[in-house]
Amino acid sequence: GSEQLTGLNAVHIVDERNILVCSPNHPIARRPKVSVADLKQVRIIIYDRDYVSTRMIERYLQTNGLTDYKKVEIDNLSWIQQMVVKGMGVAFLQKAQARKELDAGNLVEMPLEEQLRKTRIFFIYQPNLDEGIRDTLIETARAVFRSGSGDAG
Repeated sequence: GSEQLTGLNAVHIVDERNILVCSPNHPIARRPKVSVADLKQVRIIIYDRDYVSTRMIERYLQTNGLTDYKKVEIDNLSWIQQMVVKGMGVAFLQKAQARKELDAGNLVEMPLEEQLRKTRIFFIYQPNLDEGIRDTLIETARAVFRSGSGDAG
């Protein structure tokens, strides 16, 4: 659906899954399932704290009883992925962000005990954007997330 944002239009693209990833060699990768409590002694590498998903993940950790944990804040997604691939910590990423490294076997998705909410992804545009361009961008964005998540949509 579309919704109005002060002078802008927004179209909902997808609700994207947030997942916990780690290196296949990380000690936590041996667990069949990870609870928030299991993360207390694990370094969690988080994206810039002003990011909507990051705030949601911090709330998720706090709601599930983890207020004090080892955290490193990095404002570059590819650095976060490389640190996690090298076994320097774990990270919560959107499934589409981690797709390449997951497919290559450099990262593994860890099943979570406590359900983590999805992130709503919107395409936001000026009302005077050409309809053809707008429709192409929306379709392309949806296709990217479809191929990335396997279960988004």
